[in-house]
Amino acid sequence: MNTTPIVELPRFELSEGFDCSLLGWECKNLWPVVAGQFEPRLHEFIYEVEPIISGEGMLMRARAMGINTGLRHAEAIIRGGLKVSKEFGNSILLFPEVWLGVAGPCVWCLYPISGYWQLNYDELRHGFNSDYRLVSA
Repeated sequence: MNTTPIVELPRFELSEGFDCSLLGWECKNLWPVVAGQFEPRLHEFIYEVEPIISGEGMLMRARAMGINTGLRHAEAIIRGGLKVSKEFGNSILLFPEVWLGVAGPCVWCLYPISGYWQLNYDELRHGFNSDYRLVSA
């Protein structure tokens, strides 16, 4: 498993608050952030022999790697207008801050759709495959 960044990205502006109202959602591990610029980095977290890893396994690896990004980071990337490029391949950007929503514990992801990033959530109970990349700041 490679724990070094696999794609260099530009810096984005991070805000301390949230831009949207998430009625019925609650953050289970809201990490403190400092407003200002951050430089996201993508990391693989799946071993070659693993077809999929559980949500809890992904969270354990993210903690071990010191990755604590979440919804505010995903929103900053969208606001910054980052386009999907060939360096990303079909990578789904994964932010391991856990939210409790209508479907249970979830994390936020950015999916590459038609050249742009689409914000969505993934339920922890479904697990994650090698298409996902953890985003560190």
